[in-house]
Formats: sequence, C-alpha cells, structure tokens
Amino acid sequence: MKFQFQVNIAENDYIEFNKFHQLRSPYGIKNILTFRILVAVICFGFVIANLSYGSFDFEAWLTTIPIFVIFIVFNVFIRKMLGFSIKQNIKHLKKHGKMAYAPSAILEFGENSLVETTENTKAEIKYSTIERISVIGDKYIYIHFNNVSAVIMPETCFENEAQREKLLEFLRTLNTKYDLYNG
Repeated sequence: MKFQFQVNIAENDYIEFNKFHQLRSPYGIKNILTFRILVAVICFGFVIANLSYGSFDFEAWLTTIPIFVIFIVFNVFIRKMLGFSIKQNIKHLKKHGKMAYAPSAILEFGENSLVETTENTKAEIKYSTIERISVIGDKYIYIHFNNVSAVIMPETCFENEAQREKLLEFLRTLNTKYDLYNG
C-alpha cells in the first residue's frame, strides 16, 4: 500500500463537489453550453414566429423584447440558479435521509488500484479507469472515475502539506487528465 487516508466528508464538502461538477468542471461547462444553445434556439424560434405572425411590423418587434430580456436574464443568472438548485436538492436529500455520499471512508492507494472502504461498502477502482483528477486550490482533490462520480478528498484528510504533495505527485504519474483550479 502506498497511501492510506481517513476521509470525512461534511455536507458542505458534498455541496462544493456538486457545484464544481455542475459549474466548473469540463462536464458541467459542456452541459451549460449545450443548455444555453438550446435556450437560444428556442428563443430565436419564438422571435421568428412572433415576427412572422406580426408581419414584421413595429408592434411585432416590440413584443419580442420580453423574449430577449428573458434570454439575457437567463444567461446572466444560469450559474446562480444552478448553484441554488444544487443546494436545495442536497437539503431535500438530507431531509429524506438519502445522502449520496458516505460521511466517513478509508482510502487506500495500492499498486494498481484505489480502495474506498465505508461503513457499508468496499469499492476497488482501478487506476486505469480514472478519467480525470481535479485539484481545487488547497481545498479539495477530486478523483473522477466517470463523468458524474468522484472520490472527494478535502484538505482535512491530510496530516500536513507534505503528505498532500506526495499524493499529488503520485496522482500525476497515473497518465490521466490532471486539472488545477483556483480555490
């Protein structure tokens, strides 16, 4: 075994991961772009339909203004709306006792795989299946093994900065995408 960590995940850590995933990760950025394009096409369709129906007269142009306002407001506030939605969804899950993370786990980095052991599960993740590693300043390390799931390692699981740096050095050798983000 190369490394072993006791990882404790708080609700805020899980919220931060979901916000990162939806708003900053390559997966989330692609989804937001796709959603913005879809909304633009729908708004453009409404504008063309409205103008055609109104024979492109001045009144028809005036009635398209609310569509443009909605489009602009949507694009300006999409990230805030998604962030709010994530927090509300997680609060809902917590209220109903269905959290999608284990609050405590032991992570063991071996020769060929990562083993995550929780109170109820034990999962082995081959290093070859890791898609991406995201390092969020000095706060988090996310080890993505598919486009929706990751092992979350908050700063609190490291005894000191040297231990964290040794793990990061090892993770860089895994021949996978490695992204650095500001905290």
